Amino acid sequence: MDAGKIIPAEAKDGSCTMLFTLLGRHIMSSQAVLAPVIDPTVIASLFGTSQFSLALLDFVTSLHPPSSSTIQPGKNSVFPDCTYESHPTLGLSLCFASGTSPSSSSRCLDAVDIFNPPLHPPPKSRSRRKAAWEGCSPPPLPIPFTFPSTTITVPPFKPGEEAQVIDRLAVLEVTSGTTGREFVGAFGEPSRKGGGTGWVPVFMEWRRVELIPASSRDGMNGIADSGKEEEKETVEVGIMVELGDQGAGVLTDEQRKNGLGGVWDQAARWEWETLKLFKPSSRPGKKDG
Repeated sequence: MDAGKIIPAEAKDGSCTMLFTLLGRHIMSSQAVLAPVIDPTVIASLFGTSQFSLALLDFVTSLHPPSSSTIQPGKNSVFPDCTYESHPTLGLSLCFASGTSPSSSSRCLDAVDIFNPPLHPPPKSRSRRKAAWEGCSPPPLPIPFTFPSTTITVPPFKPGEEAQVIDRLAVLEVTSGTTGREFVGAFGEPSRKGGGTGWVPVFMEWRRVELIPASSRDGMNGIADSGKEEEKETVEVGIMVELGDQGAGVLTDEQRKNGLGGVWDQAARWEWETLKLFKPSSRPGKKDG
């Protein structure tokens, strides 16, 4: 890619212009042969990274289709405590939080929001708020979550009951059609959940989920086939999922008759709308997944 084709940034402080000037000098040749992949463990390794680091530039660049002849710089929205760098053509937004200094130039990556625009958006009459995915293209999919174990512990439903260990897939590949039920089946019971009323969408949050980074995945199939457990290098990431409200109209009379009507009963079948990956230390709590 010719650096001269990079589109100038539109930032008040000119920081994005400097960032993409550097980017023009640092395009990786591997981009031409590798399909774009949003790897949650790569994002986890970038938490705490400066907005202007070359590692972050490489990550953003790698998400553009190999056929791209230009790299569209992100659009900055600066707030007192954080900066959002939006990349609508990639279907994501980067959040940089303030450290010890309030200066926007010292902010580091704290979270990444990935948006899933539906193929068939709900009618405007059902809209309670402006959807986060509006104006975004679909992100590179699937998004792979590779786990260190094929079982997960479910806490007891009532005091005095024992926790249950259930099976799960070794890898959850998030597609545009992944539902709330599939997320819970892979990550376990959320650390926190809520929404579904007023302007707040249904959400589920897992504060600390263990994943296997790409560098440690070689040879995993052989281990799984042999049934042997082996200690693997893992990284932790926080995950929050917002589900797209498909409206009460998706329920049939038979489903209502059988008691399926509460928001969480319905949300189990809803597809995700926003997937947030965040730095675990920014929201302390128990480990999930």
